[in-house]
Amino acid sequence: MGGLLDGMSVGRRDVLRGMLALGGALMLGGCASMRQGGGMGARSTGGKISVRWLGGGVVELATPDYKQIAYGDAWVWNNAGWTRFSVPKPPEYATKEGFAQYVAGKKPDAVFVLLTHDHGDHIGDYFELLKTLSGANLPVLTTGQSDARKPG
Repeated sequence: MGGLLDGMSVGRRDVLRGMLALGGALMLGGCASMRQGGGMGARSTGGKISVRWLGGGVVELATPDYKQIAYGDAWVWNNAGWTRFSVPKPPEYATKEGFAQYVAGKKPDAVFVLLTHDHGDHIGDYFELLKTLSGANLPVLTTGQSDARKPG
């Protein structure tokens, strides 16, 4: 008896990408609902989300008004993906100061940093990014998956 996924190979990265997209959308939708005063049961209006590629596997997800912003992984200003794809890096992603100024300029109610896993091309600027955004007095929340294993 054949199934829908027979013959298909679903890799770890595919699963992580799907979980990141779903998690980001759910978090942004939940924040929009709570902001409207309806609690978690209320529906957010518009149903749209902005997605911006930041190089490599890193993305920026945001509500249309940028009041909730989620970063899928945290390799922004040191990300080599721009160079590898011959895409000019926008100034707001070129330095930590430019990034903080860009995000602060959006005046978000919440900034989420969602990590898929702790490999360098996903977590590269993570600690510095959190420090930079917190230093700019932005409301930052983070969560993620860790591949760290106990030695031994």
